[in-house]
Amino acid sequence: MIIQSSSSQTTYQVRHPILRKGKPLESCRFENDDHPDSIHLCAKKEDIIIGVLSALPNNCSDFPLKKSYQLRGIAINHEFQRKGIGSLLVQKVEQQIRLNKSIEYIWLNARVNSKNFYLNLGYRPAGKVFNIKNIGMHQRYIKNNS
Repeated sequence: MIIQSSSSQTTYQVRHPILRKGKPLESCRFENDDHPDSIHLCAKKEDIIIGVLSALPNNCSDFPLKKSYQLRGIAINHEFQRKGIGSLLVQKVEQQIRLNKSIEYIWLNARVNSKNFYLNLGYRPAGKVFNIKNIGMHQRYIKNNS
C-alpha cells in the first residue's frame, strides 16, 4: 500500500460511497476543496484507491483567530476498514501540516461512532455532540499542531 497526494475530485470515488451514499455526487464537494493550500491524500493498493483524506485551511468557529486546518472526508473502503489505513492517512497529513509553523490547530467534526479512532490519535473532544442534518450525530475534535 502507498499513500500519495491526489486531487479533491479523486477523493470523491471513496468519499461518495462511504460518506454520502445515496446523495448526489456534488454532496462530496467541500468548501476549500480546491484551495491551493488544501491537502488531499489517497491510500492505494495495487493502483486501486482504498482510502482518502482531505485537510482544508478552514478556521474553526471555536477559535476563529487561530490559524487551523480541518480534516474532512476521511473514508476507507469497507473491506479495508479497521486495518490502520485511516490512522496512516491522518498521521501523514499531520506531518505535512506540522511543517507549517503558523498553523496552531487541526480540527474535525467526526461521526460519534468514530470517537475511539480520534482519541487514539491524540485528538480531544471540543464542545457538545451535535447533529448535521441528513448526515447524523457528530463531535468536534481538536489537536495542537506541535
